[in-house]
Amino acid sequence: MRKFRLTYFFFLLLIVLAAYVIFVDEAPPPDGVKPTIYKIPGADVERIEVSRDGTIIVFARAAGEDRWLIESHKGVHADSGGISSMLAAFEDLTVERELLGAGENLAEYGLANPAMSITFQDKKQVRHTLLIGEKNPAGDHYYVKTPNQGGVFLYAGGNVEKFRRELTDYRSRILGNLKSQDVQRLEYRQGKLEVILIREGLGWKLKGDDNFRVSHAVAGQIINRLSGLAVKSFVSDEVGEQAKYGLVNPSAQAWLYTDVAGETDPFHLRMGKKDDAENSYYVAVSGQPSTYLVKPGSLENIFKSRKELRDKKAFSFYAKDIQEMKLSLAGQDVRCQRRENEWDIIEPMSLTGAGLAATALANEVVSLAFEEFISDKPSEKELKKYGLNVSVCTLDIITNQGDQRLIFGKQKGSDMIYGRPADQGIGLYSLDLFNACRELADLAAAAEAK
Repeated sequence: MRKFRLTYFFFLLLIVLAAYVIFVDEAPPPDGVKPTIYKIPGADVERIEVSRDGTIIVFARAAGEDRWLIESHKGVHADSGGISSMLAAFEDLTVERELLGAGENLAEYGLANPAMSITFQDKKQVRHTLLIGEKNPAGDHYYVKTPNQGGVFLYAGGNVEKFRRELTDYRSRILGNLKSQDVQRLEYRQGKLEVILIREGLGWKLKGDDNFRVSHAVAGQIINRLSGLAVKSFVSDEVGEQAKYGLVNPSAQAWLYTDVAGETDPFHLRMGKKDDAENSYYVAVSGQPSTYLVKPGSLENIFKSRKELRDKKAFSFYAKDIQEMKLSLAGQDVRCQRRENEWDIIEPMSLTGAGLAATALANEVVSLAFEEFISDKPSEKELKKYGLNVSVCTLDIITNQGDQRLIFGKQKGSDMIYGRPADQGIGLYSLDLFNACRELADLAAAAEAK
């Protein structure tokens, strides 16, 4: 009899557990469709509030900008990737299933006084809140509910974890919000060195020196480095502490503008002391109270001198742009002209089919680059010193972008020669172009002798 009663008791217990699983914990949604609590396009979200264990972190979309600030923490920049991840988790908030009857005992699910909540506010100032309770026994979902509904739902744990990160994990590790192609003006100061670069078409020019040819590649690398500095670590969010890091009297400063005239508010970067133990520099940027450490490769020796900005190539056009070349070498004057894809000598006599020599010369012209730069604005004394006051060779190049002149002076050793493209200054070049000039002159002389 006792055995029968014990069996009867366990049978009843099994029925109760089965009923709980069927009607409370495992009730599937109709037709397999998972419930959606909220559906908010990420572009409509203006504010995110994460409350956890008494701490509230507030993220706000910067007015008129494509970035977010951590409003609750002095407006420091938020990590765009982290924000996108949170928006995606809330944009189409689909839960696994609803736990039928669970709303009658919220404490069992950690929802009577939830330790965590997430609130999204849209453009119409409407607030959408999700209360987060305990994890389910399997540990892969959280029990959640909304403030105005009694239902309890299971929500994917991975989505909740996106809102449970530490404050430093939410911070942007990229200083600045500029795209390099939007930068129109760069001002840089380091000690006595001051450089101002202004975008001109697809290239750059140096303010105050129209003859200085700025290397587009070097300028682009500098802009890229300054507009997207990577943070190694966060040091302090107190403005008053910046002095001890050398940021009140910085060793170097850069201003990046989105307009040529420099009238817009710039992205202003200051570089302070070097932390030898970390092998990094302290930096601060405009609009932020914080001090950061960045790796030395990002900032160290951006400029040593203006010379590093100089384009080593003498000319910026292509061989196909050259329409005519006039050469004067050792008393021999030669003029050649492009005819479709061929070159003809038209002076001192008419000679068709001078293609190989003229093509070689045109290719050498566009690839001309100095090995060593000698003088930016040479004096008469310097011109005479390098044989450029009375040139050994003069080459006039007529292109569809304008006319250019190149003169060569004295040779240095067996493979170098001093030259001066247009009015750029004196450089030391290989003999390749000079030798191509000589070959064309020799060809013309031989043809004329016949």
